[in-house]
Amino acid sequence: MQDHLKIIKENGKLLVGEDILSYYTKQWCEFRFSAKVLNGICAYLNRHWVKRECDEGRKGIFEIYILALSIWRNDLFEPLHKQVTDAVLKMVEKERNGETINTHLISGVLRSYVEIGVGASGDDEIHRVRSNVADSSTAVGGSPSLAVPARSDSAVDRRSGGVSLSATTIGPESNPDYQMMLLVYHNKFEIPFLESTKRYYTTESMEFLAQNPVTEYMKKAEARLMEEEKRVQTYLDESTHKSLTETCEFVLIERHLEQFQSEFQVLLNGEKNEDLGRMYKLVSRINEGPTELRNLLEKHIYGQGDCTIRQCAETAVNDPNLYVKTILEVHRKYEELVRTSFENDAGFVTALDKACNRFINKNQVTIEAKSSSKSPELLARYCDSLLRSSKVSEDSELEVLLKEVMTVFRYIEDKDVFQTFYSKFLARRLVNHSSASDDAEAQMISRLKQSCGFEYTSKLQRMFQDVGVSKDLNDQFRAFIVTQETPLDIDFTIQVLSAGSWPFAQSTTFGLPLELEKSFNAFQHFYTRQHCGRVINWLYHMSRAEVHSNCFKLRYTFQASTFQMAILLQYNGEPSHSVQHLADNTKLKMDILTQVLSHLMRSKLLLCEDVTDASELKPEHVLNLNLNYKSKKLRVNINKPVKTEQRQEQESTHRHIEDDRKMQIQAAIVRIMKMRKTLKHQNLISETISQLTQRFRPRVQMIKKCIDTLIDKEYLERVDGEKDTYNYLA
Repeated sequence: MQDHLKIIKENGKLLVGEDILSYYTKQWCEFRFSAKVLNGICAYLNRHWVKRECDEGRKGIFEIYILALSIWRNDLFEPLHKQVTDAVLKMVEKERNGETINTHLISGVLRSYVEIGVGASGDDEIHRVRSNVADSSTAVGGSPSLAVPARSDSAVDRRSGGVSLSATTIGPESNPDYQMMLLVYHNKFEIPFLESTKRYYTTESMEFLAQNPVTEYMKKAEARLMEEEKRVQTYLDESTHKSLTETCEFVLIERHLEQFQSEFQVLLNGEKNEDLGRMYKLVSRINEGPTELRNLLEKHIYGQGDCTIRQCAETAVNDPNLYVKTILEVHRKYEELVRTSFENDAGFVTALDKACNRFINKNQVTIEAKSSSKSPELLARYCDSLLRSSKVSEDSELEVLLKEVMTVFRYIEDKDVFQTFYSKFLARRLVNHSSASDDAEAQMISRLKQSCGFEYTSKLQRMFQDVGVSKDLNDQFRAFIVTQETPLDIDFTIQVLSAGSWPFAQSTTFGLPLELEKSFNAFQHFYTRQHCGRVINWLYHMSRAEVHSNCFKLRYTFQASTFQMAILLQYNGEPSHSVQHLADNTKLKMDILTQVLSHLMRSKLLLCEDVTDASELKPEHVLNLNLNYKSKKLRVNINKPVKTEQRQEQESTHRHIEDDRKMQIQAAIVRIMKMRKTLKHQNLISETISQLTQRFRPRVQMIKKCIDTLIDKEYLERVDGEKDTYNYLA
């Protein structure tokens, strides 16, 4: 066998390129077939003598087929492997340059590299005992057989230093000896191949980038990576896949990461989403590669959001619809970018969230309003206009609109401010029956509950319960009036609201008109009989009335506030009244009365000969009922909110928010200290902020004041000798 291989070696010594590959492959196939036949002839020897010697621990005993592979490796492969490997590398380079090559030749050569690795670690022993094995094989007889029991891709079973061939298929998962078999393939081919690959792509990438933009280079790199993937599938061993991929990624991507990062901002500005997606796929192959891209994306989204809001800030500060829709437009744009180009990568989603959180909570609108709580207030106002709108009556529209509201709500830091304003607007919608859809209201509260918990929406849900109870109470009141046999002269409907759930302030002083006293007293009597000890506070500023006219050419129905109704009823007796007389009869404060009269004058129901602007009215001025009043509508809404009360209510709302925050901070501190017993000042502040972040971000100064308050209330004490440490007092 050695003499035969010597002749083969001499004949192939001068061959190069494809010739050496064809020659080597042909000789290998013939030798391999012959070795299998010989192994079959010696099957009895392998099964008995070789097995017994291996089991007894004798060194240097091998099956015939493995012995043949070892002889091929030492006598033919070692002298010729350099020119064979060089030929393979040159053919691979030709293929990379776009030329067509015979891949079967390469795959045949590389399969032989893998197969001759069987028993490669025992080469020294094979050299020492080669003649001994030959003698033993001759001495131990056995029936010749043409069967081929072992394939070229069989696994190695090593026993006590000997080698025995088994019929298990070679593979990295099926056999632990597979990596040892790959030693020849790895050392003689894979290492030179990877070095060649690195040199080739280093040169190509530098030259290509010098002549082409980064966007074109990314397409080139993407194509090259796909080519190498296909190359592994076609003729390379699968074990090369990982190292080849890492080499290509290092040369084609990691070395040019700074150029990618520089181009990333250009692509964002140009909205080149396809190129951004390609860059992400390439860079995400590198460990920590996308980190800088995420930071750049966060800065870009924040800049775009802040700039977009700045452009409309002057209008948006008083226009909730414009403000919220502007935010949603920015978020929708970049959410789509993250979804399509960055495949909803968690890091890029986080970058989007951070950027939106920043520009929503602090932007030109909040700066102009001089309030960091302007965003939640405007969002609550947007919800109010939305839930009054007929748009929410459609189920498909409702789902989309509420989802958009919750998208912005998720980024709001001061969720307690939103809760306060939302509860006020909800209360008005329920009292005035101005909600477009009860289902929409219920769904909105359900979403808020899912986001912030039961406590956040408990008052909102109790409002709905009160509305239901009031309906039953009205029915009972009507039944009570029937039993009293003293029918009311007007249609009188009430809503009884529990004081702790509804965010209404006490009404201003007001003298009830005589026309309402009978109904007023009847309900007072009815309610005190049912609920002994309860006190009713009438919210006149939240009440409404319908007033029918009999003094004009047409019969009009005016939808008026209680204050407007009281003034109009004064004109049942006389067509003219002085401002002072109206103030005395209604007991309204002059600033509120002036605004009520202003609405009536603008609607042309009342006229003043002395002044046309209600702000110039004086107590002695006389207001006349306009008997020539005309309107295109028979049902006229003259009910307008009083600005003075609106301003006072807004101020009281912000004061209420501050007071609530102090109580929540104190409650959080007590909870923490009750659990910890003793805690450092800085740790207490950190844990307090952590607990309250879901509702609002408390200021450190406010936390310090609350700590001092709790010390005064004897919930906490400072540890003697340690000013920055507190003890909890049970």
